[in-house]
Parts: sequence; C-alpha cells; structure tokens
Amino acid sequence: MSSRAMRKIYGSNIASLQSTGPSADIDDHAQLEDAGSDEDDPYNPPRPSGFSILMNDQDSNSNNENSGKEQENSTSMVGNTVKGSNKKKKKRKKANKANNSKKQDAKLSVEVDEVEAAVKAVNDQLGILPELETVKVDDDSFGKIAIKTQGLLTVEHRHLNPDNEMRRKFGTSAAKSIRKKVRNKRTTYRSTWLTYPKETWPPMIKLGLTMSLIEHKNGIYYFTFEHQPDYQKIQFQFLDAVDTYDPNAIAQVLNMYPYHIDSLLQLSEICKISEDFQMAAQLIERAMYSFESTFHPLFNLTQANCRLDYLRPENRAFYTTLFQQIKFVGQRSCYRTGLELCKLLLSLDSDTDPLCVLLMIDFYALKSEEYRYLVRIFNEVEHDKNLSQLPNFAYSTSIAKFYLAAESGSHDEADSLLQQALMMFPMVLIPLLDKCSVKFSPDVVENPFFKSSYSESDGLRILVNLYIERCYSLWKIPEVIDWLANNCQAVLKRMNSNDLGSKELSEKRAHRYRGIPRNICRHVILSDIKNVSVSLPTDIAQTSWTIFDPVPPADNVTSYTRPARTRSVDNENESLISLFMRSLMPSFASQREQNHQGQQHAAAAAEGAIQQLPAGNEEHLHNIYTTTLDYFRQAAAELRAFAANTANSGGNHDDENDQNDGESDEDEIEDEVNVLD
Repeated sequence: MSSRAMRKIYGSNIASLQSTGPSADIDDHAQLEDAGSDEDDPYNPPRPSGFSILMNDQDSNSNNENSGKEQENSTSMVGNTVKGSNKKKKKRKKANKANNSKKQDAKLSVEVDEVEAAVKAVNDQLGILPELETVKVDDDSFGKIAIKTQGLLTVEHRHLNPDNEMRRKFGTSAAKSIRKKVRNKRTTYRSTWLTYPKETWPPMIKLGLTMSLIEHKNGIYYFTFEHQPDYQKIQFQFLDAVDTYDPNAIAQVLNMYPYHIDSLLQLSEICKISEDFQMAAQLIERAMYSFESTFHPLFNLTQANCRLDYLRPENRAFYTTLFQQIKFVGQRSCYRTGLELCKLLLSLDSDTDPLCVLLMIDFYALKSEEYRYLVRIFNEVEHDKNLSQLPNFAYSTSIAKFYLAAESGSHDEADSLLQQALMMFPMVLIPLLDKCSVKFSPDVVENPFFKSSYSESDGLRILVNLYIERCYSLWKIPEVIDWLANNCQAVLKRMNSNDLGSKELSEKRAHRYRGIPRNICRHVILSDIKNVSVSLPTDIAQTSWTIFDPVPPADNVTSYTRPARTRSVDNENESLISLFMRSLMPSFASQREQNHQGQQHAAAAAEGAIQQLPAGNEEHLHNIYTTTLDYFRQAAAELRAFAANTANSGGNHDDENDQNDGESDEDEIEDEVNVLD
C-alpha cells in the first residue's frame, strides 16, 4: 500500500505502525475483539485494516473511546443547533412563499384585466364573435361521424407549397424558387400559406385593403374584402391608367403602390403577352401575398367553411388571383398544389362556382394521382351538379376507375363509365385522337356516329374543346389507348344492336346545352387557350371587360362608384399608338359603336330640343348658327397660321407634305362650314 493511502487511514501514527509491524496489528485486532467493542455504535467503529480503503470501507479509527464520546456529544449539540436553524429557515421560506404567491396573484389579476380590455377593444372593432357549438361524440360512432363531417373541399395546407412538391418530385436542385437566406437583410415578411415572399420584393405596405366578417350562419362564415378611402383613390388612379391603354401608366401606378392588386393582375397579363412568364408568375404571387396579409383572423383556408360573394367587385380580384395561381403552379408540374388550390377556390362559392372550377379540378386530381378523391367527388356531387353531363367528368372518372381497377383486378366499372361517355359525347373521340397523334381502325374513325359535328350547340363545343386541349396528355399512355380502342369497338357493337338510342342522346344534348353561361365564359377567358377562346360568342367577345374582372355579373353589389371624369377620350383625337393599343382589345369595336350611338343620341336630343323651342325663336337659332360659323372660321385661320409657321421653321424638309396636309385639313373645315351654312 502506498504511503499516501496509509496516511489517510492512520494519520500521524504511521511511523509507529511501521515500527511494530504486522504482528502488532494482529494483536491489536485480537484485543479489540476480546474487549467486545460496540459494533452498533456508528461513532465508535473498529479500526479498519490496511485493505479497507480498497474495499471502500467507511469505518473510521477508534483508538480512543473517550474521544469518540466527546465527538458524539459535540455532534449532538451541533445537530440541535442545525435543527433550530432549519426551523427558522423553514419559517422564512413559508413567509417568502406566501409573499410571492400574493405578488403572483396580483400580477395575474393585472394581466387578466389587460387581456379583458384587449378583448373588449377587439369586440368593439370587429363585433362579438359567435359562440362555437360543442358536439358530443360517442366512442362507438366516432368513425362514422368523422367520415360524414369530413368535407370534400378540405384543404391540406402542407400541400400548398409548390416548392415542397418540386423537391419531392425532382429533388432540391429543381426547386428554383427556394428561398435563400441573405445575410444583413433586415426586411421581414409575414408567414403565409398560399405563397412565400421573395427577398427581392418590396416591403409590405398597407394600402387600405381589409377583410371583414359579415355574418356567421349554420357553421358558415361570410366575409368580404373592403376598399378603404385610401385604396379607393389608388383604384381610381389605376382605372384612369387602364383607360389610356398604356402599359407604362400602369407600371407607374405599381411603382408607387407595389401591392395594388388590380395593377399586379393587369401587369402580369402584359408580361404574359410579352412571354415573360417568370415575371408574370411573381406578380401573381405578390398579389396573393397582399391578399393573405389582410385575411381576417377567422378566415380559415383549410376548413372549407368560409365564403366570399362574387357579386362584390372587391372579392372578384381574389378569385382571379387564385385562378391565375393555379395555372402557374400547373405549368411547374405542381399538380397536387393545384388540386388544393382548386378546392379552396371552389369552397369560396360552391353553389354558383363563378369561375367554373369543376371544369379543371378533374385534371389536377388525375395528374396528382388522387383517383379516389375524383371518384368520391363524382359520386357525392353528381346528385346536385349532374357532373356526368360534363365531358371532362364523364371521361376523367372512367380513367380514375381504370387506374383503381389495377388493385381490384376488374375493369368492368371503368369500361361501363367509358362507354357511357363515348355514347353521350361521341364528338370527343376523333379530335382527341388527332391531338394525341394516334390512329384507330377505319371502322371506328370513319363511323358517322363518332364523326358527329358540333352544330348541336356552341356551349357543348366549348366544353369539348376545353377538355381536349387540357387533358389530351392523359390519353397518350399506351395502356390507356388500348383500353380506349377496345371500348370503342364495344360501343360499335352496341350501336349495331340498337342498344344506344343515338337519337335520344342527340335530343338530350340539344336540349341541355343551350347558350353559354357566364361562368364558363370567365373560365375560358382566364384559361387563355387559343383554340377555345375563338369559340366565345360575339356578344361576350365584344363586351368591354378587363383581365382583372372578366365578364362581370349583371347584378353587381357595388359599395362605391367611380367619380365622373372631367374629360372624355375620343377615338378620333387619340394618338396613333394609343389607337392601335385600343384596337387590340376585344371591346374596341363595341366601344366605337357605343361612341357612335352616343353621338346619335346627342344629335337626336339636340334635334328634339330644337323642335321643342316655342315659335318666334328663329332669331335665337340664327345667333347659334352664327356663333358656330365664327368658331370654325377662327379655327381655320389658326390652322393656316400653324401650317405657315411649321413650313418656315422646318426648312425644306417635307415642306410640300406639310403644306398639303394643312390644305387638306383646311378644306375639311371649310366643307364643315359649308354644311352648316
């Protein structure tokens, strides 16, 4: 054993221990055993051996019993003093706890008062919120109730980010729009679900766009966007810029107010025309971010229990922005995100469906491989909406059943649905095959039943063209083409056995597809499919509308009106560039006709006013004519002087042309004067 360990055990007696040797140690142990030392006394333990330190023995040296007793007495006295001090400390701790509890209660009461005051202020501003109804659910019936209450249009917010979908499909490198952290960037943006702000965007500025709760009825919340007076002034400036048909004027408004909704929508359309699709998509995302920054606290995107009235112009821009966002995420192959946005857009007004989302939700469901959802929405909405009478649902549901049949192994239901679609809409087959560059057997292609013309209805033609242009890629898969060919042969066999009733189906189509509803026209305009847009009726094509509010409803619910303009724009006095830009708009001809009609009405009103003049006012009429003639003569004289000054200042450059132009204008004025004479 080391000397250091020995010192710990024996202290200063280590020298005497070494002199006596191990025999003395043995004798000492024998004497202690004979004396019968008290082993139960913890303060008088036997002296440990040299190996006790290795065995973690905690016995102490007990050579002197008196010293042990003194230590016992001293420790008992110390224990009594410690107990007394502990009692005092416990009393102090209890007093401190009582004081602290009183202080905490006072703080809590103050905080509760502040919270109640804040809630009261919010209720005064937004109105008292309705109480939520509690529903008791039994354990046995929980599954059934959950299935019934789960809505078709419930949105999964984790699928609202297109960047996440691109990472899942193509990897991180393909997600070009991933936000990158930039150091020393102090601009902060609000956390949103529908879009993610870019760091190149300007900071968010409140322009006066707000959202308010109108009412809560039967578990449905009815909201509306509102334009405050400041936002109304910006809106009037934007409308004045639109009337100029100058993109630079719209860009100036957007530079001053970077989050003005209609300016973003209009400029996005201009960028799309110039094939700058990336900038067009960013402008739509910025408009979406501006909307989401003004959402009401109770406006829930995921529960499908919030409504926006399309009749209000303030709400229509949100519909248009959502529709454009669906298009751009679809172009990035983010079809699951597009499906969730379709659910959201349809949930805002599922009764009227103002943008006809049902014409494209099947496409995004199939491209995202949500076959069960498509079959479910078809089965549950068929009774109310007659989805089987839409070509897109008739064909898309059969494709969904075809893919689901791979699990069950039976294609009977899919075959039945496809044959019904071919019988109801036979005119889809030939254009679809041409679009897919697929050739079928001559007995199918040349059959008069499948070569049906579109002369039955213009509305049906638009629906068929929409489906073919949007969904033809779904039919280019070899397995699907073979399945389509087999069912075409089955339809021909049924036709030969007189099992089709082609005349009855033709009568149904002629009776059901009369006219084109306005929501389908809006869908066609916003979809911007060339082969479909040309099929719009002339009354819609020539109507004055803008891309931020296409084909507005006839029964608008306006909260404010645009003030009358002091100066009207006349087509004859416009510049050549402005007139050319106006001629590109579909409403150019109708506006010119309206101006011509307005001139005719003004002339008729003037003639009626002249006829209503009492007799004997010939002198008054003569004065009017004289004043008018003097005005035209003065204008002719000013034009001559202007032409002369231009010829003198311009030198020999185009002198003859200017002189001829001045003489022609002068002749026109003289002719007008002669007519008045």
